[in-house]
Amino acid sequence: MLETRAVWLAYGEGGAWAVEDATLAVRPGEDLCLVGRNGSGKSTLLSALNGGLAPRRGGVVVDGATVGAGRSSRLGAARAVGLVSQDPESRVLGSTVGEDVAFGPRNLGLAPEEVARRVAWALGSVGLADRAAQPCSELSGGQAQRLALASALAMEPPYLALDEVGGELDEGARAGVRALLGKGPLASCGRVRATHDVLDVASATSVAVMAGGRVTWQGSPWDFFCDLDLVAEAGMGESVPAAWARDLVLSGLPLSLLADPGALARALGPAAAGGIGRRPAAALDTASGAAGGLVLDGVSVTAPSGPVLAGLSLAVPRGAVTLVAGVSGSGKTTAARVAAGLLGPDSGSATLDGAPVRAGAVGIAFQRPEDQTLADSVLADAMMGPSLPPCDPAGARGRAAAALAAVGLDESLWDRPTWCLSGGQRRRAALAAVVARPSGAYILDEPTVGLDGPGRAAVHAVARSLADGGAAVCVVSHDVGEWLPVADRLALVAGGRTVWEGPAAQGPSSGAFEAAGVRLPLELAVAREAGLL
Repeated sequence: MLETRAVWLAYGEGGAWAVEDATLAVRPGEDLCLVGRNGSGKSTLLSALNGGLAPRRGGVVVDGATVGAGRSSRLGAARAVGLVSQDPESRVLGSTVGEDVAFGPRNLGLAPEEVARRVAWALGSVGLADRAAQPCSELSGGQAQRLALASALAMEPPYLALDEVGGELDEGARAGVRALLGKGPLASCGRVRATHDVLDVASATSVAVMAGGRVTWQGSPWDFFCDLDLVAEAGMGESVPAAWARDLVLSGLPLSLLADPGALARALGPAAAGGIGRRPAAALDTASGAAGGLVLDGVSVTAPSGPVLAGLSLAVPRGAVTLVAGVSGSGKTTAARVAAGLLGPDSGSATLDGAPVRAGAVGIAFQRPEDQTLADSVLADAMMGPSLPPCDPAGARGRAAAALAAVGLDESLWDRPTWCLSGGQRRRAALAAVVARPSGAYILDEPTVGLDGPGRAAVHAVARSLADGGAAVCVVSHDVGEWLPVADRLALVAGGRTVWEGPAAQGPSSGAFEAAGVRLPLELAVAREAGLL
């Protein structure tokens, strides 16, 4: 059994408590979902489970052995508890995908043939069987997330600690990970998953809610969704799937119906299935570029291992939110970097209002917020952009404060170093630093990964406000279900090309998702099954 016994955790000497008096127990075969708002202590507690962070008080116990402060004890915990963090790229140890997955088993002293078996099994389990020779540096964010999971699986630990493991995955890959964790050798593995995903919680065996660094409630998914206050405390009360989960339990129906859109549509009825808001199609002449904004025209980019973009064209008009979606590795982030002037294409062009894009002209929030938080504090970081020409430095603090408030970061966090924030808080801080500097166009790459419900709502409002203010706003996201009601336009990318582009309201009924190989999010799949698309 994996246990935390009255654990207290903090970062740095004299730092505030991040986790207070936390007690949890996970048995072999149990799947515990850890839920709570950003900053509630989930990631910190997971770090302690495999010896990455030593408790100031209390202890972590793995199969009866207390994890001590010594190196051998912490290594033992790391071998017994496989940790997949929110920042998978920080844990890459090999130059290629295969080498990275082999690193752990080799350090266990296993025979070469056993290492090869584990690598093949782990990569096949996460859908990377054909990527063993690919450099890790060429992976997309979603592929890096799957690589991190494969590296943990290859160690064959008796326990797994998974921090938003589906956050950067497309809908189909998320479903695949849920299925993987509940079958074969992993079915007997004890699992702790920090998540904001309703479908993760519905498929778990138990739930623990964290708030203010404390575990405030533990029980079954059924009891969790029965209690509106609990769901709200966990930051999940605003989502359509959460409302459907509550409808199911109040009707005495199994939560497993959430995994079957057809059965769910029949159980809910057309009224509930149709309760998904959408914006009307924007009346913008994007084909001719009359609305101005960002335009990619026939862009191709080739990496050492092969083509990444193959003649991709995309229009992101001013005054609109354009949602760009596609499976992991389809080229979305590369296209975003070209559109921001950070990567020169091999062929084709990127323009902003008809002129070639130059670096710095487009505000871009990277998929990995650690790549762009530079200053000593949250506020100082947000002030950097509006302090640079042609902005007026005298107004930098006001713009930074307004941006931080807009993304929902409490003023009590503004003086903290960004590395002291939770993953979700750090993502919002990075976004605030981007939108604090005025620009004609913004690119937000996976801006809501790891965010709780209120955080997601704040980011939606920021994107909408920027577009309504006349900017061209491009949102790159796997979370299609949450962004479609916000977006004016939709572009679906596959194989380095745009396979469909048009009004967001028309995308779900056009066959575009199938053409791009993108699995419909639950909300849309249910609406389709109910005959509403």
